[in-house]
Amino acid sequence: MTTPSPAIPSFTDGTVVHQADLNALGSNLTNIYNYLLGGFRTEPPIVVAQQTVAQTIATGVTAQMSYDTAVVNTNSMWVSSSPTQITIQTGGIYLALHHVVWNASYTGYRFCGITLNGTTTPTNYITNATYYDNSAAGGTSTLCAAVYPLSVGAVLYPLAGQGSGGNQVTQVSSALNSFIAVCRLSI
Repeated sequence: MTTPSPAIPSFTDGTVVHQADLNALGSNLTNIYNYLLGGFRTEPPIVVAQQTVAQTIATGVTAQMSYDTAVVNTNSMWVSSSPTQITIQTGGIYLALHHVVWNASYTGYRFCGITLNGTTTPTNYITNATYYDNSAAGGTSTLCAAVYPLSVGAVLYPLAGQGSGGNQVTQVSSALNSFIAVCRLSI
């Protein structure tokens, strides 16, 4: 979305103001309000999509995470027909979070990441995080975050991987399941 170019008329003392000037002023003020405040402050573009169905990730593979439920989705950035991506509908500066919760395993690494406009790693990464778990503590989670300028049509892909030596399954039985959250912070 581009910033509207207001053509707000100027007024001079003693000059008669015409209907067209007042209409132009009102119209441009409405446009500015709708652009800056009407859609942003009352309902900012935000999506939180989560898994309610576990996903199996093979060892040593970078996989696209698939999300099946939108907790909130004010700007239609996530759609069920494309569960592995978030598509930006309104340009701006965004905060993107990706959190992957794994079932218990005691060896290897776990990672999560977010790529922009493609899934090639590391070329398209905007953020990623890796966690090594060699304890007997149980389940593991990874979280990565980025603040990034995104334009209309930009596509974010949540990725995950692990290196336990066997298949690993994401956890969906806890209060906090794997999720991706994307929220516009400013224009």
